[in-house]
Amino acid sequence: IPPKLAVLIVDDDKLIRKLLSRRLRNIDRSMCIDQAESGEIAIEKILNDHKKYDLILMDHYMPLCGGELTGAEVIARLRPHVPGIIIGSSGNDMSVEHRAAGADWFWQKPVPKDELLVKDLKQIFEMKGMLSS
Repeated sequence: IPPKLAVLIVDDDKLIRKLLSRRLRNIDRSMCIDQAESGEIAIEKILNDHKKYDLILMDHYMPLCGGELTGAEVIARLRPHVPGIIIGSSGNDMSVEHRAAGADWFWQKPVPKDELLVKDLKQIFEMKGMLSS
C-alpha cells in the first residue's frame, strides 16, 4: 500500500477507533491516522476544515456519541469531496447501502485479520489507480 497514507477512522466506539489505529499502524507505521467519533465530525473535518484523506473507514451506526447520520448518509455527502478510498463497516451487512452511497469497499465487523486487510487494501488501491503494480 502507498506510504504515508492520511487515514480517517470514523466510529462512535473509542475502543474500535483505538484498535483500528493500532492495527493500521502495525501494517504501516508511516500512516497519519486521524479519528472522528461521528459522521457529523467527519463531515466537518473534510468540508469545513478542508482535511484531505487517502483512506476513510466509516462505521454505519454511531449512536454512542450522538451521531444522527448513518455511515451511508455520511459517505453520500463526502463522496463528491473525497477522491480517496472510503470503506464502510458495520456489524450488520450494510454493503449494498454503503456501496450505493459511494463506498469503494465494505468490511463486516469484526474487521478482517491483518493479512486479509492488507490484501483488500492493495486491491482497492490498485482499483482506484493509487498503487503502481
